[in-house]
Amino acid sequence: MQSASKRNNGALAAVLAVLALVGGRCFTPGLSRARASRGLVARKSGQTDAIDKAAVELSKAAYPFMKQVAWNDDVFWTVPGSDPISWAKAIGKIIDHGASMDMDLVKEGCQAHHVAIGNLPADGVCSEAQLTAMNAAIGKMIASTPHSKTMDVYNAVSALVDKRVPEYLMSKVNEADARAAYAALVKFTEVVKANPITPSDQKTTVTAEKASSITAAADKLSTAAYPFMKGIDWTDELWGKSVPGKTARQTLEAVDKMIVMGTKMDSAALVEAAKAHVKAIENMDSKGVMTLEDFKAINAGIGKTVASVPRSSVMDVYDSIGKLVGPPQAGIPNYIYTQKNTNPADAMTAYGAFLEFKDTVRAAQPDKAIDVAAAKLAKASYPFMKQVDWNDNLFWTVPGADPIRWAKAIGKIIDHGASMDMDVVKEACKAHHVAISEPMGDDLVCSEAKLADIYAGIGKMIASAPESKTMDVYNAVSALVDEKVPAYLMSKVNEKDAKAAYAALLEFTEVVKANPITPSTYATAISPEADSAITAAADKLSTAAYPFMQGIDWTDDLWGKTVPGRTAKETLAAVDKMIVMGMNMDSAALVEASKAHVKAIENMDSKGVMTLEDFKAINAGIGKTIASVPRDMVMGIYNSFSGLVGKSTGVPDMVLSKNTNPSDAMNAYMRFMEFKDTVASYQAGSGYSSSGGGLAFGLVIAALGFIGWVVSHGQFGV
Repeated sequence: MQSASKRNNGALAAVLAVLALVGGRCFTPGLSRARASRGLVARKSGQTDAIDKAAVELSKAAYPFMKQVAWNDDVFWTVPGSDPISWAKAIGKIIDHGASMDMDLVKEGCQAHHVAIGNLPADGVCSEAQLTAMNAAIGKMIASTPHSKTMDVYNAVSALVDKRVPEYLMSKVNEADARAAYAALVKFTEVVKANPITPSDQKTTVTAEKASSITAAADKLSTAAYPFMKGIDWTDELWGKSVPGKTARQTLEAVDKMIVMGTKMDSAALVEAAKAHVKAIENMDSKGVMTLEDFKAINAGIGKTVASVPRSSVMDVYDSIGKLVGPPQAGIPNYIYTQKNTNPADAMTAYGAFLEFKDTVRAAQPDKAIDVAAAKLAKASYPFMKQVDWNDNLFWTVPGADPIRWAKAIGKIIDHGASMDMDVVKEACKAHHVAISEPMGDDLVCSEAKLADIYAGIGKMIASAPESKTMDVYNAVSALVDEKVPAYLMSKVNEKDAKAAYAALLEFTEVVKANPITPSTYATAISPEADSAITAAADKLSTAAYPFMQGIDWTDDLWGKTVPGRTAKETLAAVDKMIVMGMNMDSAALVEASKAHVKAIENMDSKGVMTLEDFKAINAGIGKTIASVPRDMVMGIYNSFSGLVGKSTGVPDMVLSKNTNPSDAMNAYMRFMEFKDTVASYQAGSGYSSSGGGLAFGLVIAALGFIGWVVSHGQFGV
């Protein structure tokens, strides 16, 4: 990890050299404006808007230059200098800079980099829009930190870069473009300095009990591993080299996994670990060896950060780094062990202690505790689950006769989901999909192991959301369920088994509450071009379809009924297709669409009719989610719903009969076809046609999707 870190910072130094040294200083005191009092600056204000706008100008001016740089050249992956100790001290300044920033903004910046890395072409240059997102994020990060710390980084790095480097790099690009990029950068820094952001306070989610156990384990590890650490030659130039035989793209993919894991880490623990590194670097001796106490603090800090993320995130990093450096018995690990290790016995002692430390950290991870509790819940509740008649139509209908109040309760459920970590949500969706896909008996009950996976997935989802939103759902739903329902349901099963399941559920909820998961922030992979086009098409669709939507009686109990003549298993198979598509949707677009639904439900009138503006926002949000998945996946839903609510079921004709004005329905449908074409043009997938199968969207886009189906299959006989 130390090698990867230095390699990454080598790239940073090279970029700084190009953009910061080629024509003068950027964040120097001579160019600064007076900063407003940090205590008076609101974090979410016009400051971020100004930086966003400046980032657009910077990217536009710098993009020609960026396209000329050979980012795959190994020069950008090596440290520009031969003094590892001095570079370590400079990296200490960079870490200290980061530790003083607003962690939410840092994570947003990480997400912007993650999105850009995931869509890089062969030349290693992201799109101008993605560059803008990164520049804006970096600007906000810097705006949230003291100016003195920014200058500390500048001074430390610039002192180590050979004065000939800028001239050399300039020779590789068009000088006019480079100078234009630099001029834009200087202007950008002025905007950043003029718009400071007050960093928010961070409270840890790592419990005192977990922190104590990790600190104790870190002390044991550090004491055991310290002789090994002292035996390493940290002045060796090896630590500043790139991985032999690996491309920049391969290295960047591994770095990306670390970036993603960082976005999920407890912010307070991140700051603690960062400050421990800073202190250790400041106190290290001339050979780069830190003190034992600093070594303990670093390991404790790292342990807490890793303990705050699910194991899957850690394993993603482990696997990606393993592919990069090779297995323990070969490649770089073996080379270091055989060539750079002065005492094999010390190395083995350190390794043994590390395994113990790893187990302690693993036990403290939120998903571990939830997994264990989920298995216990599944075991206790399985007898009860086997007794429930899941094929009964009772479980597929709304328990109440007030559609408007139920819509408001569903709004709370959607809001709950929108606040969760989307990666955790998608893992839970996968658990449901696997359970639905496995051969199930006629009772529709999955295996106990699959039930445990589902419970674990739901537990982690809830653990990643604010407790207040969980309670909002509970209060909204429980208020609508008739008081006689629990007694009725209890009469259908063995009371003892039901109570055992309930007791286990209460214990499970306590574990979930005690193991919160920090949700990630998400940057969209939807391009600005697609966003703009889909939003414009959604506006047209919504305006044309609004009269039709107003004419529907949303208080009709039809909307709470099941599809006539279809079994629960058939319905579940169609729902599974939607689950799978949701797993593949752009996370940021999912959140946007969800929040649009929440706002529309909050603003709807007494008849359940949303405002036109909310209707526009919903269609735009859904359009972006659909645009983020392959067309074939959407067609899978179309085909499954064709069997579920096709013309032979009578559903399309029945729904059409509820419409008060057929011409409104036709207008809505025609504009929907245009909207569908716009969305489809930004989807991945081959063989797109603007006719025929495009009606798949009708079955995906909630109410309007149903309109498309009803009109085309009900009245016009397509």
